[in-house]
Amino acid sequence: MIVLRIFRSACRHTLAAPALVMTLYGVNLLLALPAFSVARSALKAALGNSLAGESLLAGFDYSVWLDLTGPRNTLIGTLLPLAASMAVLSVVMHTFLAGGVLDLLAREKRFSTPSFFRACGTYLGRFFRIWILTAAVLLLAAVLFGTFLSTIIDIVNAQSGSEQTTGIALVVSLILFSFPVLLIFMASDYARIYTVVGNGRSSWKALGRGFQFLFRNPGATLGLHLLLLLLLCVAVALYLFVEGVIDVDPGAAILLLVLLQQLFMVARAGIRVAFSAGEVALYDERKPRPVVFYGWDDSPPRREP
Repeated sequence: MIVLRIFRSACRHTLAAPALVMTLYGVNLLLALPAFSVARSALKAALGNSLAGESLLAGFDYSVWLDLTGPRNTLIGTLLPLAASMAVLSVVMHTFLAGGVLDLLAREKRFSTPSFFRACGTYLGRFFRIWILTAAVLLLAAVLFGTFLSTIIDIVNAQSGSEQTTGIALVVSLILFSFPVLLIFMASDYARIYTVVGNGRSSWKALGRGFQFLFRNPGATLGLHLLLLLLLCVAVALYLFVEGVIDVDPGAAILLLVLLQQLFMVARAGIRVAFSAGEVALYDERKPRPVVFYGWDDSPPRREP
């Protein structure tokens, strides 16, 4: 089966590219360090010399949470802008690094730091335009979904009047909306691959080709994406399991949690490479190819002497 074959190939490419995985991990780590420093200072100022920190390490404490998020505490006012800034910076960095990752995988080049970051800069403008178009499509889908959801809720309220039924309808609608959102993100991924493989310049054309490839190969693209998402779910489940079984004194627990989080960040970087490797391999196998007519001679006839 093509999906399983490409999934195994993506895993092999990821294991064969440790330098690429560690580069992505290193960039993410450098990106997270300033945020960690600010969050640490804010938590230290909020907790002071109290034992609430040890209480949080032992498990979630609702009373401590209320104290930290109360109107007299500035912790949330510090962390929310920080989280928003980190989200924007993460999108920009992801867009920047995608060019180097796809260029390396599509052209099967050996990893080199200068060439990797050169490719990142080469495709940054085009990828950023694709990201803006993707955000516009997502916004349009959200507006249409909001109109549809409002109509569905009005119909459900008129017929049943039950809050439970309305809640179920809302949850089902959100689950259904996640499917077109997934398709839009997948089309954006293949738009970037088209830009790298075909050296495309038009972002509109690239996004159109992304949707075209997606709709021509719905089974293979969705199957591959779900397998790779399953890989991510396994990594998250392992992280949560190991975190839950850690039962040592608070000092050692902090060290073990930090090490566990770094291992998870490395795994997440590897899964990101696997996503790109799988999509590049699938695009290379299923992309439209020019038709070649063998034996056809369209050269002008030779003149007799």
